[in-house]
Amino acid sequence: MEVGELIHVVRNIRESVAETVTSALTERLQQLIDIGLDYLSLDRETASLSGGESQRIKMVRHLGSDLTDMLYIFDEPSAGLHPGTSFG
Repeated sequence: MEVGELIHVVRNIRESVAETVTSALTERLQQLIDIGLDYLSLDRETASLSGGESQRIKMVRHLGSDLTDMLYIFDEPSAGLHPGTSFG
């Protein structure tokens, strides 16, 4: 199952006991979708990820943290991450 499909399954879980987990999982899955990784499947091994895919997953992990006043410097182009923005 791909991330884009999984988020729909998780959103349909209505058990109150699982609300905390499903909320956190939905948020993280949405971040993966927002950064363009909705096609990744759950059975894909980490070693098979490209450098860009791996870096995007790390971005989701760090940007989803509660840390504040952080500066992130990306050493590779991030084309496609800012579809409505052009940098002069």
